[in-house]
Amino acid sequence: MGMNMDFHAMFGMGTMLRKTGAFFMRRSFSNDELYWDVFREYMNALISVYHIGVEFFIEGTRSRNFKSLVPKIGLLSMALLPYFTGEVHDVTIVPVSISYERLLEEQLFVYELLGVPKPKESTKGFFKALKIIDERFGKMYLDFGTPISAREFFGHTGADRMQRATMGAHLQKLDKLELDLIKNLANEVIYQQQRRIVISTFNLLCLCYASQLYAESSANMDELAHGITELKCMFEELGAHVATDQNRLKNEIIETVEIHSNILHFHNGQLQFTQVAAAQLAQEIDIKRLKAHALLPQTMAVAVPTLALQLYINPCMFWLARPTYLILAALQLQKDQEIGANDTSIILPTCYSEVVASLSERVSTLDDIFKHEFIIESNRDKEEFERNLRLLSKHGMLTISTDSAQITFHENQSSRIMLSALAPFLCVYYQLAVTVNQFPHVSAESSSSTNNQNIEFRTKSVLINMQQRIEKLLQQPNATNVHPYCLALDNLNIALYSFQQAGYLLKNKDNGLLQHAEDKPLRVLEMELLRYCQLLPFKHYYKVASAQMNSMRSKL
Repeated sequence: MGMNMDFHAMFGMGTMLRKTGAFFMRRSFSNDELYWDVFREYMNALISVYHIGVEFFIEGTRSRNFKSLVPKIGLLSMALLPYFTGEVHDVTIVPVSISYERLLEEQLFVYELLGVPKPKESTKGFFKALKIIDERFGKMYLDFGTPISAREFFGHTGADRMQRATMGAHLQKLDKLELDLIKNLANEVIYQQQRRIVISTFNLLCLCYASQLYAESSANMDELAHGITELKCMFEELGAHVATDQNRLKNEIIETVEIHSNILHFHNGQLQFTQVAAAQLAQEIDIKRLKAHALLPQTMAVAVPTLALQLYINPCMFWLARPTYLILAALQLQKDQEIGANDTSIILPTCYSEVVASLSERVSTLDDIFKHEFIIESNRDKEEFERNLRLLSKHGMLTISTDSAQITFHENQSSRIMLSALAPFLCVYYQLAVTVNQFPHVSAESSSSTNNQNIEFRTKSVLINMQQRIEKLLQQPNATNVHPYCLALDNLNIALYSFQQAGYLLKNKDNGLLQHAEDKPLRVLEMELLRYCQLLPFKHYYKVASAQMNSMRSKL
């Protein structure tokens, strides 16, 4: 199993792990060509000479938000090189999915998302942390997916590998076509891993509770049971594995809330957040060491349980993202049809097939915006779109008139739950676009000349400004389109990367600084995201957050 060098440095642990078959690697190989070559030869020997199975995490890092990340293909490329060079007949990839009812590192991940530095691994820290096993963590699920044959996936017969036979193994390099094939395989592995993740009762409960927060209403046992039943049915129709026993549902709700009592609890029969004392956070966290903005203790007290709740919503987004895109597309098209009834300049679909095509195009737009947020890329887009269209129609959310080509969206509990699950991500991307657009595009000196010079800015400056803005917005009862999840640094970095990949921002390879792209203004995306936010049919989370923060401030 491949592990990073942090574990190698732990007294006694490095030796013990090595004896169990682990090997260690740097977090980044950077431009160290010698290290690349040595490690490549080591992997080549494991695969082609010793035929040893190698276990590694394809994302290349920890996902602190309990959501799949864009796969890294470095180790996978090394493992597949012997196949492309003809040294082995085939390589078998086995996707493995691990699901937790309660995350062991839950608090650690939430703190890190808010900017608290990750504690360094040490043997002393390991033994000190063993006391946590006295707590209840519920069930863990381990699922081994269907093995993927590289030979079958790539469709290679071996004939096209004969050209490599004249070159020594140490001189072999993968070409662009082969790297693209490996990227497709990596995406397929991530796709299969997510399909096999087990959705727990607590995952469904978090979805229900989050939607109640947006509606500014409480949730009792009967309402939760009804919502979970509806969601279980919908998830199973989509193909998910749901570990909810319908025959003892209320008992399961009580048990899972007890396991997660640090986040939620029942009070007078109503589910509510377990409050975190701001004074306690002020003692536990050294705000001077935060990676971005020094958040106030009362801000942290609101953000910690909210982000913890979001951790258990995120695994569901593999299944919910695209159906929710379709809901937004339907709302958008319905609004266009209402405006178009009085404005003949707006071109609208005139038949059922054109309505479906329009919806598909709008879903693809949202797919492009969030392609690095939700890793659901596959060759099944058309099939999944048709499945989602049937799902929404079956659950009474969507009707399309075959005569008038009119689309009608019907709001119900399931649609509110789905929209409330996507809302935090819409808020993150919208508020980040607003923040980045506050950075000047061109310098004052060059703005008056024909030779405009774009101003460069640091990623850290964006993160600091973003957290400062969101903290102020969360204190305002009338602020809109904001959510505590906008403070999560990992998600902000993913969104920034998405802006770069889409061409809205340019990154200087020499110094790592960012600048606005002249030919693709981010302001356009900002306005598009705002329109999506305005389609959401409920009041936003901000009132709950601001009320809690103001209450805490009055006590301090």
